[in-house]
Amino acid sequence: MGRGSPIPPMLRRKIVEQYQKGVSQRKIAKSLKISSSTVHNIIQRFRESGTISVRKGQGRKTILDARDLRALRRHCITYRNATVMEITTWAQEYFQKTLSVNTIHRAIRRCRLKLYSSTAQQVPPSLRVRVTPADHLVCMFRFGRGFTPDALPGKTLPFYPGLGPALRVNPSMSGLAPCPDQGQTSSSSYKRHLSTTSNSQTPNSTMAKTKELSKDTRNKIVDLHQAGKTESAIGKQLGVKKSTVGAIIRKWKTYKTTDNLPRSGAPRKISPRGVKMITRTVSKNPRTTRGDLVNDLQRAGTKVTKATISNTLRRQGLKSCSARRVPLLKPVHVRARLKFAREHLDDPEEDWENVIWSDETKIELFGKNSTCRVWRRKNAELHPKHTIPTVKHGGGNIMLWGCFSAKGPGRLIRVKERMNGAMYREILSKNLLPSARALKMKCGWVFQHDNDPKHTARATKEWLRKKHFKALEWPSQSPDLNPIENLWR
Repeated sequence: MGRGSPIPPMLRRKIVEQYQKGVSQRKIAKSLKISSSTVHNIIQRFRESGTISVRKGQGRKTILDARDLRALRRHCITYRNATVMEITTWAQEYFQKTLSVNTIHRAIRRCRLKLYSSTAQQVPPSLRVRVTPADHLVCMFRFGRGFTPDALPGKTLPFYPGLGPALRVNPSMSGLAPCPDQGQTSSSSYKRHLSTTSNSQTPNSTMAKTKELSKDTRNKIVDLHQAGKTESAIGKQLGVKKSTVGAIIRKWKTYKTTDNLPRSGAPRKISPRGVKMITRTVSKNPRTTRGDLVNDLQRAGTKVTKATISNTLRRQGLKSCSARRVPLLKPVHVRARLKFAREHLDDPEEDWENVIWSDETKIELFGKNSTCRVWRRKNAELHPKHTIPTVKHGGGNIMLWGCFSAKGPGRLIRVKERMNGAMYREILSKNLLPSARALKMKCGWVFQHDNDPKHTARATKEWLRKKHFKALEWPSQSPDLNPIENLWR
């Protein structure tokens, strides 16, 4: 949403006058056809300061301070033929800050330096003058953009406005000479520079990183060195700098290889002490967010991003995962579950294949419930710190009853009304025995259901006994032990 234009002083004065007359803010906004929030802000400013003028903002905070600007100016004067992109690359490495080309462009102008193109406009040779790049920089630093040759003491020259980068004058007025006629260059070769012409550019004055030599070229350098040739001869033969040849030979003598060695990479933003601090924090409270850790480190003097926090914790073996939902267990439930596990620890696999598992489930109409992410290590998903206790609740869902065994799924029934003991026995009478016949269960099969009050009612138990259905004893609050939970997913 774009920022609106400022309200004119006359309109602000009308707002204040109507407010002093007792007109409400909503009526003022409706009569002047502006938003109520704007009217409120103007009236509130008038109450606080007694004026209707627009406050002067303090502006954005500059990325580069005075010390950085001095370093940038020294670099621009030293590498006067460098492009803005090359200066930006150097500044990001030197200042350890994320800088854009536009930011560097504005910073150069704040240094009282000016950027010129390397292409000369079509100007008569008699009007062109040649100056050294250093003198030109001094000229722009001393006189700024308002300098004209007429302002120089002692000598006067005709000033031709609009000639752009074709006319450059030395403030000392020494060394004036006509430039050779180079003709008009194509616009595709346009390049931003800190020098007067592209003729002053030398190969050693550029900042761009040279292309890495291929492995074959490096091996040729080593072979020629073993053949007895000097570094200068090798460089001339292969068209490589002598310093590059010497570096490759020294690397081969030290490591017996010309391949790229493993690099150390960028230094860690978080110190080892900071790593221990955030690891200890998430171990005590796994629900700590990345934003909380970023704020903690910022208060300690280290500014990092959320991605850095994730990478650091991942190197410590911690990963952000969704917290598992588990039943809320009381001590009595824990003892019952442990007893059940010990009783059936040695049961053969055939016994479990002869069990019909059943349960009710609800399908959320509006998607899954919200999740919570925790920091945990591998195989620690069921630790109490890494789980979310749940209890049964309803609303916004449909209820289903189903059963299955090791041989396949049984019948699935939708429960349209609120289930009670009579409805549950009716569902079993119509669907349990047909499901057992369809699954071809063996004689003596066992029926499993949980300890819901409808299941453990006296009438339900009596009905199961009359039908000669054997029920499996089941511990309370143990839906995670029922394999049908995997079927619902």
